[in-house]
Amino acid sequence: MARTLQQATDVNLLDVSFQVSLAGRQLLNLLLNNDPADRLGSNSGANEIKQYPFFRGIKWPPIRTMSPPPLDAPFELIEKDLKAKDVKWEDDGVLLKTMKVRWRRFRHRVILNLNVHLVELQETGELYAMKAMEKSIMINRNKVHRVCAEREIMLLLDHPFLPTLYASFQTPTHICLITDFCSGGELFALLDRQPMKLFKEESTRFYAAKVVIGLEYLHCLGIIYRDLKPENILLQKDGHIVLSDFDLSFMTSYKPRIIKHPPPNDKRRSKSQPLPTFLAEPVTVSNSFVGTEEYIAPEIITGASHSSAIDWWALVFHLGRTFRFHEMSRQIKWQQATDVNLLDVSFQVSLAGRLLNLLLNRDPVDRLGSNSGANEIKHLFFRGINWPLIRTMSLPPLDVPPKLIEKYLKAKDVKWEDDGVFVNPVDLDLF
Repeated sequence: MARTLQQATDVNLLDVSFQVSLAGRQLLNLLLNNDPADRLGSNSGANEIKQYPFFRGIKWPPIRTMSPPPLDAPFELIEKDLKAKDVKWEDDGVLLKTMKVRWRRFRHRVILNLNVHLVELQETGELYAMKAMEKSIMINRNKVHRVCAEREIMLLLDHPFLPTLYASFQTPTHICLITDFCSGGELFALLDRQPMKLFKEESTRFYAAKVVIGLEYLHCLGIIYRDLKPENILLQKDGHIVLSDFDLSFMTSYKPRIIKHPPPNDKRRSKSQPLPTFLAEPVTVSNSFVGTEEYIAPEIITGASHSSAIDWWALVFHLGRTFRFHEMSRQIKWQQATDVNLLDVSFQVSLAGRLLNLLLNRDPVDRLGSNSGANEIKHLFFRGINWPLIRTMSLPPLDVPPKLIEKYLKAKDVKWEDDGVFVNPVDLDLF
């Protein structure tokens, strides 16, 4: 403690056993550089630090799912010392995930669609989306397992393009999930308001790139989405997307891998070694017949087993919504609609046409994205996208801008309808 700052930054003052370790010999020496221009991390940020041997074995994208290593003195959970019923709501929204949430805490604002309500948390005035699923319908249609799977999947999600599950509870008749309210509405509705019901290529690239990132994150967790369509892509207030509805999703195992690229042949032109690529795609297959008719992959139609490749097939039709491809697919047979050669020549040779051609492979083994996941798709049509900074991308100008739902709401005079749906709430015991 008595050393000067200059001495403290000298790694040689550390004990010899630590100096010869991976951390002391490589990482600390490079981090303890007095010149900030030459300090490790100054050029490429965390990417430079992640590749050093000290962090060997760390799987960066799914790092949130890592189990903590054993400690000599394990940590103590604070919640063990709490008296549950004495904990009160703090008027800053911080306890929403841990508090005892019931329907009476929410004020109904409006019905967003068939089973999703816009609700307001009375203590804070914050708006949330409440997905209310009727128990009798779920039992009759044998969908109870899907509701449980959806809740389990949403509890794992922690990504700006995916929803957060803040709370879940049940009434005698319904199961309710409280998630983010996306005031921009559905991407489908925004597309429907555009001239010719089509996006320009720049807007297509903006939205599709975010879909790719969202799917990449899901696949890294072993989750196959299985229901990608514009109706399930919601828009946040800032224009960024959120993938919704996971009742058809399938959670399976995954195998994380690090792919190291060979050094460039011409060392004079390239001064740095290419960074390794992380890959974690779902490995278990499913035989369920699920999905929306327009977006179902060929392997599902034929009854063959399917994996994450079906999500990349659905991306084709998400992209196709923005071009003449989708309108044409409504007029001709499904088998013909999957033939990119039916498009005009000028589109076939464009970057978008080349991407669709690679995604429209009936064989899931050879389909783009089946081998290296999103890493294969982030080229071609998406050239120029700064993937690490995609969250900061600005929404490109649209002919008809999005309409925020909250601007058209009649606020606090809307009450719950007294139809017996949300009466006499009970404690959560279904999940």
